[in-house]
Amino acid sequence: MANIRPDRIFKGFRAKVFWFLTTLLLALSIFLTVVVIYQQGKLLKQDMAARGLSIVGNFAHDSQLGIFTESSEFLEPVVKRNVGLEKDFVYAVVYNLEGKVIAVQTNEKGFIPDITRDLIKRLDEKPVSFWQETAYNKTEIYEFWAPVLVSKGFKGEDLVIDT
Repeated sequence: MANIRPDRIFKGFRAKVFWFLTTLLLALSIFLTVVVIYQQGKLLKQDMAARGLSIVGNFAHDSQLGIFTESSEFLEPVVKRNVGLEKDFVYAVVYNLEGKVIAVQTNEKGFIPDITRDLIKRLDEKPVSFWQETAYNKTEIYEFWAPVLVSKGFKGEDLVIDT
């Protein structure tokens, strides 16, 4: 042990190989950690989107009678039940075709989101469920939208005339 000199720690072939491998392993570890964190975030976002679209789809299906009649008495129990079951919900709102609020349930006092004409147009053009990121209280939240289809268009051959 007395033969080890401090100035030889960073010199020599073995020291250079040691420090190269240490740096390489450290860089590889950092790179793999970043990749795993990115992939986990991406998967969590996909799972959240799938879960949210499923919930909002079920919510839209449960709301059909209330939407058809535009009755808040039919919609309020459905809205309260769906928002009450999900702890992650900030709000749930049911709009008619003109953008008027029919029913609302919120976990935040005094918060009523506003539907924009762009969203109404988007739902009119292509009535499918979708989601978007929105800023709320200096954080990002995910809004899920689903059209409530209470009737389908009929073709002439679908009609049965009883004579």
